[in-house]
Amino acid sequence: VSFVKASGNHDVVEVAGDDCGAAVLAVHQPATRDNFTADITLNSDGTRVFICNVTSPRDHCKEGNMKVVVVTAGCGNAATPSSSPSPEPTTGISPSPSPSPVPSPDP
Repeated sequence: VSFVKASGNHDVVEVAGDDCGAAVLAVHQPATRDNFTADITLNSDGTRVFICNVTSPRDHCKEGNMKVVVVTAGCGNAATPSSSPSPEPTTGISPSPSPSPVPSPDP
């Protein structure tokens, strides 16, 4: 995955959970006002969370919604392309389940 930044003061930080205050696992790009591209290899299955950890003049993760959750599957055999379609991006909102049909009473 690539993070491309062209303006402002930002960084790319990987955190241990889906919360902006989760423990920092890695700093992939330190905070800078310079343009950058941070390329991160996703070579194992699982969920990874990346945020902008800049907090001044405002908290970029919490107030600016600068958080990305990446879920990978099938990375164990990267040489064989998957025939299944890519998953749709998630918004954090789950659809409501459809109600089950009620059977008609026997006559």
